[in-house]
Amino acid sequence: MTTSAIRVAAPREVVFDVVVDASRYPEWLLGARRIRALDDTWPRPGSSFHHSVGVGPATVDDRTIVTDVSPPGLLELEARIGIVGTARVRVTLTEDGAGGTDLAIEEEPAAGLLRLLWNPITRPLVAATLWGRNARSLQSLRAIAERRATS
Repeated sequence: MTTSAIRVAAPREVVFDVVVDASRYPEWLLGARRIRALDDTWPRPGSSFHHSVGVGPATVDDRTIVTDVSPPGLLELEARIGIVGTARVRVTLTEDGAGGTDLAIEEEPAAGLLRLLWNPITRPLVAATLWGRNARSLQSLRAIAERRATS
């Protein structure tokens, strides 16, 4: 698994509300283009949202499914990206002891092309790419949560 983490100056409940607000993913998750549909039961296990993701002109439509949730500390997802593959994603939120939140995203390729690239030769490059994308995404998520906490 690749882990990216950040400290957020906002209560864990506020940060969790941003994490589970699938409609806002395109605002903070690098590569997310738009949310096409959202199950009425989101974010219960088994529910999903349908998304468009991409880089440059390439766009893929697929969905992300909740595999586990424990508010306000855990959200686990299976992110599907068409023929590119599937990734297991775990978002954990812990109180930092000062009224803020330590937020981490762990991600691991699980199927498809992503999984094929998760081998001893190319794993360092894939891991660095995932870490960088998630670190940048967490910075954007932090900005949204901190604005929400002060409004």
